[in-house]
Amino acid sequence: MQLYFILISTAVTAQHRQAGKNNIYFTTISKSQIAPYIDSLRKVIISDTAKFKMSDLKKRDDETINKAGYSKLFIVDNKYYYKLDVISGAKVEEFLNTYFSPDSIEEITDYHHQIGAAAIYGWRAVHGAVLIKIKDGVIYNPNVAGLDSNVKPNNFNQNL
Repeated sequence: MQLYFILISTAVTAQHRQAGKNNIYFTTISKSQIAPYIDSLRKVIISDTAKFKMSDLKKRDDETINKAGYSKLFIVDNKYYYKLDVISGAKVEEFLNTYFSPDSIEEITDYHHQIGAAAIYGWRAVHGAVLIKIKDGVIYNPNVAGLDSNVKPNNFNQNL
């Protein structure tokens, strides 16, 4: 199993570098398209949030996961990792208001192909991943929405 993951991860990473801006696994959103993309993604996230049920949450080791997971993995500045399917609607809105300002975003890469996202970022990205690079000088709170700012792909610890 580990060898299989390493092979897929290596292949996807090599294809990521080789393909440039767009391929079957991901799309890098151009600067002129960041605002419409954010509006579109915001609608999807709000729609997904309607699926949220506290009864779907469970603790596993030191983390909270959603048994009926649906959220993409959001990665901000390649430092902070967030799953929105473990927090309620008001907290999701707080997250969106913090990170989804077109004026503060330098670049967005959407790993829309789940296999590619999971190969690179692990099982938490089984629904895809969105990488958000914030512009230099923009100050934001990595603990937004009660999410742990120290999260890493292998160390999720969401606060409900």
